[in-house]
Amino acid sequence: MIRDRSKGRNVNSTPDHAKPSSKQTNMTTTYTPYQRHLLHFAQSPNSPSPKLTIISAVRGSLELGLNLPIAVSLALALPLIHSPFPYYLRPLPIKSISEKEGRTQLSSARLIQSSYSMTDIFSLYQSEVPRGWFDWAVDQGHILSFWAMAADVKTGRVDVDDVKRFQNGNWTDSIVKRRQSRMPGKGDVLPFYRGGPIIVGLHSWFVGRLFGVRVYEP
Repeated sequence: MIRDRSKGRNVNSTPDHAKPSSKQTNMTTTYTPYQRHLLHFAQSPNSPSPKLTIISAVRGSLELGLNLPIAVSLALALPLIHSPFPYYLRPLPIKSISEKEGRTQLSSARLIQSSYSMTDIFSLYQSEVPRGWFDWAVDQGHILSFWAMAADVKTGRVDVDDVKRFQNGNWTDSIVKRRQSRMPGKGDVLPFYRGGPIIVGLHSWFVGRLFGVRVYEP
């Protein structure tokens, strides 16, 4: 146990596996951390064989507070990386993505701070096993996306508990809860420069009716 003097909090020096989230109750040891991460974006995540589709990925991205263009872009990118042509439009079984094909979840990073800036998050990646340039580039985008969605909207820092959940793969539920309300004290709105909507009320109304996603409600 290491005490962070700047915050006065006790911080575990090794990754802590958080409890499974409500949306990811079918997690077992057969899932890698990255596969657990993808369960949030899957269709029927609690089924025996959850699959990733473009629509389910859009919904999952919107639940995290992203605006529609970025949510669609991420949804299109996921199958492009893991299920290229001619299988691009087919539902992608989560379990079919091997550990080698997965993105980094910073699982080997040693956590000694109470919170992490964007630069700190990227520094944690240095402890990962070196990969090829393509994997390195995609990993950087994956880490940046995590920071953008998980960091505090005022300080820009990610709490160590969120980093631990990211390491385990079940980090999204806590972020979804933050995005359900736009009222101060109940939730927070993702800034536009980090992928949030410009007109929050209109965005909330539109995605609620089109996708059934409850986000940024009054």
